[in-house]
Amino acid sequence: MAISGLHKQPRFRIVYPIKNRPVMLDDTCYFISCNSIEEAILLACLFNSDICLDFMKSITFLDAKRPITKKLLQSINFNALLNNIPQQQLINQATWEYQRFKPYSDQKLEWLSTLELLCKKNSNSYVKQLTFDL
Repeated sequence: MAISGLHKQPRFRIVYPIKNRPVMLDDTCYFISCNSIEEAILLACLFNSDICLDFMKSITFLDAKRPITKKLLQSINFNALLNNIPQQQLINQATWEYQRFKPYSDQKLEWLSTLELLCKKNSNSYVKQLTFDL
């Protein structure tokens, strides 16, 4: 999952391998590595939520050459996102996003187990301070 540091409007995107090859991002992007498509989709849904984007917009300096910074991204409180976004809303959004990637898939994904895994990683300081790489 990645975000451009140069755009004025924050938008997190899922970056998929192309022909089973990793995609390289330049130094204007920040990214979080994910272990599965489910994890990437859930994180993108969390970070693209209104509450997260409103927070980011409130502390972004739009006149800056690079309005989205690592410091800004690391100030996002993962627990606050999880606690303020209804779980069913998050799962519904994740299901809709998955259908965009796999439009003809009828595969049932285990969103709750992936969400539990993200919460467990968070409690183990994995996501305590989000690790956005440049």
